[in-house]
Amino acid sequence: MVTVFMLMVNGYTQEMPSAEVIQRAMAFHDPTLRWYESDITLIVETKIAPDSERTSWIELQHRTGNFQLKMLKDSELLEWYLPSTGPVEVKRNFLTVRDSTQLAQNQLTPERANWWRDYYSFLYGLPMNLKDEGTKWSEMAQLSQFLGREVWAVRVTYSPEVGDDTWYFYFDTNTFALRGYRFYHDEEANDGEYILLEDMEIKGNLRIPKKRTWYTNQGDKLLGVDLLVGLKIEEM
Repeated sequence: MVTVFMLMVNGYTQEMPSAEVIQRAMAFHDPTLRWYESDITLIVETKIAPDSERTSWIELQHRTGNFQLKMLKDSELLEWYLPSTGPVEVKRNFLTVRDSTQLAQNQLTPERANWWRDYYSFLYGLPMNLKDEGTKWSEMAQLSQFLGREVWAVRVTYSPEVGDDTWYFYFDTNTFALRGYRFYHDEEANDGEYILLEDMEIKGNLRIPKKRTWYTNQGDKLLGVDLLVGLKIEEM
């Protein structure tokens, strides 16, 4: 009976409801629910292996639904402005671009503007957006290892209209801080990437990971580093 009891206890401690893990993670990163109630400005310095760099100024205007990105790359300033209504505006070195060749070469398109908005909203809105519509978590989080650290691992998939990748999110077992994540296009093929999160930028009770280092799942190849160097929050 003692052996059976110990196995039951051990089995229980290896799992926790994903809903509870995510709720605790949100309480750690955004205890006063400011992410969706504020306009957020991010300044991100990105180094892409082996030697490419860019600096991005990102405005997530939750009040109006507008999005703006200014990116300094290879001594050129590229801009995308995506309003909640109306056409996308794009600029190169402060000038509106209308030439189709320049638009294509610099990806100054409405499709790219939407992609950048979704990209930055998703990555920097974690883990708060894990409750967004179309997000499907595994019922139970599993006690696991991520880069030598014991974590709670939550498996997440999305409705087809949201995305078709499979994600694993890794949370600290004590604070429930988000420590990293991994995604696959095809899990059996072990493709995709994993991202290590380090340090924390704290503003207005929001805790946003400061450093994101990207690697391939196959071969652990370094892809790049995102460093959050500026964070501004304007409440509604």
